[in-house]
Amino acid sequence: MKALSKDPHSRFASVQEFARALEQAAAPPVGTLTCTYCGHSESVISLAWSPNSRYIVSYVEDRVHIWEATTGHKTFTFERDPYASPLVPWSLVAWSPNGKSIAFYAEKTIRIWDLVVGRQTFAYPEQSEKVDSVVWLTDGFHALSKIEDGYGKKIKFWNLLGDRSIVCHAFWEIYYPICSPDGKFIAGNLSSYSGNEDDGYEPVNGGVIVWSATTGNEVLDYWCSDNSGGNLLTWSPDSRYIASADGDFQVWDVITKRQVIAKDVTMNIDAISWAPNGKYIAYVDGEGDIQIWDITTGSTISTYRGHMYKNNKGGYTLSADNVAWSPDSRRIASTGYTDNTVHVWDATTGDNAVICRDHPFSKQIQPFNHLVGWSPDSNFIVTATRNEDESKDCTVQVWDALTGNISYTFREHSGKVDALAWSPDGKYIATAGDDKTVRVWVAPSFT
Repeated sequence: MKALSKDPHSRFASVQEFARALEQAAAPPVGTLTCTYCGHSESVISLAWSPNSRYIVSYVEDRVHIWEATTGHKTFTFERDPYASPLVPWSLVAWSPNGKSIAFYAEKTIRIWDLVVGRQTFAYPEQSEKVDSVVWLTDGFHALSKIEDGYGKKIKFWNLLGDRSIVCHAFWEIYYPICSPDGKFIAGNLSSYSGNEDDGYEPVNGGVIVWSATTGNEVLDYWCSDNSGGNLLTWSPDSRYIASADGDFQVWDVITKRQVIAKDVTMNIDAISWAPNGKYIAYVDGEGDIQIWDITTGSTISTYRGHMYKNNKGGYTLSADNVAWSPDSRRIASTGYTDNTVHVWDATTGDNAVICRDHPFSKQIQPFNHLVGWSPDSNFIVTATRNEDESKDCTVQVWDALTGNISYTFREHSGKVDALAWSPDGKYIATAGDDKTVRVWVAPSFT
């Protein structure tokens, strides 16, 4: 044994190295199925891990389940009234930072469930305002809602547990308000209307407004070029910058009130994604270009066109549709809408691309919807294909992000996979889909 070697140079360099070697030796094989959750009676469309990697929340159209990830023990189930409005989207489900409680909004009631004691600890019923999002911050649990006063020109942000609230005002109707990650700001799209009384009025994106979440006062507003599409709006991880995209792409510094990036686009932008370190931002335009911008310099540092393919008319089509940053902000996994591939490449140069293309049917030119997730250590990606047609691909592939080689293929699902997520501690992958199950299995980054 290395630990008992007579040659000191052959032994472990430290106790920590010895402990890691023991952990690796005891680790179960990659792909080992640790839990199959069968509590749903319909296809599972989404799932999320708790921050402490102990629980999973899984979601179908009319019910949400919370359960222990390694045992499948159901902790809590909420099933809506079949005659009530549909259950809320994921923006209205929030974990507490320690992973011991979960909050969600449905049927005009905000609820908090303590998973340790196994009971509901808070309920705020019969909201007069439609809640747009819930968020758990360091000073407590908050909700953000638009006040339905007939004009939609007010939003309310309040700390439910502390019973404190502020109201933000605007001259135009507010759409899709979002809170900054640190809870200090609120941003929303402003919309005016075009058309006439006979033909009807349609909302037209007018701009973006940012308020202080402490006072409700406006701190920034700017106009956007309308391109007849929904305005994408997203905060940087450090809450300093707000980015928007519609007929143009803009990034503003909310502290200095300075425009950092301004770019006119000819087609709607399909996706915006911040690097986890907040230094870069990527967007996918309507033609499939992926552009990476440096926030410090306000300029592009790379443009990726690797998803280009030659069509049957002799021309070329750029077909990227989404991007996912690695947790270390060094690489990007981009998905192709029509080439059915996932590319992993250096974010700052666009070089060193590896192509993941071994899903069944992936060589056919037809629209697949790829699911992509990074391991927390940025060494692996997990992928699945979610086709609108009845795809025969029920596999989940784990890839080495540096080489593009397949590390493992998971084949336990009997229907197409609609959701996947890597646990925050990197030890497990959870996958779910049409077979109405959620399966938790050992990841290659277990140790």
